[in-house]
Amino acid sequence: YVTQDDNLIGTLTVRETIGYSALLRLPDKMPRDDKRALVEGTIVEMGLQDCADTVIGNWHLRGVSGGEKRRVSIALELLMRPRLLFLDEPTSGLDSSSAFFVTQTLRGLARDGRTVIASIHQPSSEVFELFDMLFLLSGGKNVYFGQAAQACEFFAEVGFPCPPLRNPSDHFLRCVNSDFDKVKATLKGSMKARIERSDDPLDKITTSEAIRKLVSAYNRSQYYYAAREKVNDIARIKGTVMDSRGSQASFLMQACTLTRRSFINMSRDFGYYWLRLLIYLLVTVCIGTIYLDVGTKYTSILGQGSMCSIRLWIRYLHVHWRIPFIRGRNEGFPAGTVEWALRCCSICDCQHHLCSAIPGPDMLHVRDSMLLHGAPSSWFHTLHLLRLEPLRQCHRG
Repeated sequence: YVTQDDNLIGTLTVRETIGYSALLRLPDKMPRDDKRALVEGTIVEMGLQDCADTVIGNWHLRGVSGGEKRRVSIALELLMRPRLLFLDEPTSGLDSSSAFFVTQTLRGLARDGRTVIASIHQPSSEVFELFDMLFLLSGGKNVYFGQAAQACEFFAEVGFPCPPLRNPSDHFLRCVNSDFDKVKATLKGSMKARIERSDDPLDKITTSEAIRKLVSAYNRSQYYYAAREKVNDIARIKGTVMDSRGSQASFLMQACTLTRRSFINMSRDFGYYWLRLLIYLLVTVCIGTIYLDVGTKYTSILGQGSMCSIRLWIRYLHVHWRIPFIRGRNEGFPAGTVEWALRCCSICDCQHHLCSAIPGPDMLHVRDSMLLHGAPSSWFHTLHLLRLEPLRQCHRG
């Protein structure tokens, strides 16, 4: 399964990204040379030879294009040689040339014996012609399922022919998307709508009526019976149980690979390590200059107390900014618990992980003293319960 978003590490090159994924997922007994050959073969198969040594790119590193990122995401799934590949809108956010290149690559994978299923978003006519089968749904109802090249013929038989200069995919969506009724209702009283006249049959009926007519015609068509017969033939074939195809690497291999990848990422990411170190040095110089020679007498207690309070808040912010964008379920918390706590406490965005807002073990003894600086008590009550949640889960297990 290839998601719509490209979740890639921007500081790694294309070859390193695919190589680390191979080390994390392929079995340890597989020789290193075979893994390296598999990585190189995947790079060639996805057409990434020219950018194999280019970084993915992030906010300060210029990297590969959007289409190349999408092909890298597909390559990560091809390492396990899946029989079925499902993609969620693989062409979203890409220009016409990149979308055509990605779809052409997927067509090549299908020609090699794999089953490729993709939900597509506003394909061009060139991209639409690359698909073999078309499955149209509207409100959970099957409007059409068959050869993509025969879809125009089916719509013409029902009474909704595709105009000569219109993209077939746009015409199909125009017939099955009820949102166009709202557009027509908005433009109904406009001067333009009264002057212009159209021979389009969709302008004479509502989209819901068109959908009902299409569904009824499909259930009586040869396409429906052909698809049903094909499903029955497949159901009679006795197949084998497929394994989960998850990670086959050992815990030690995964730990070593993740550690090495993390060090490489931190050393290359300017904002992750070096910029943060510079900020800490500047803050240290500022606070040290303000409280220089504050003294140790009785009259200096107030100054020492304010200095300690500032130190606690800096420590809190340091933990709060640590290791962002890690889901709570990866930190040992039950799914949903972290998002609920962050929304209730308004500590940080729900996409950030909770442990970045929880003080470390050396801060637990001063947890109550931090309330003197304006932090609501509900924050720390919730955080304290969430810190104990993994222990409760262990005891229940």
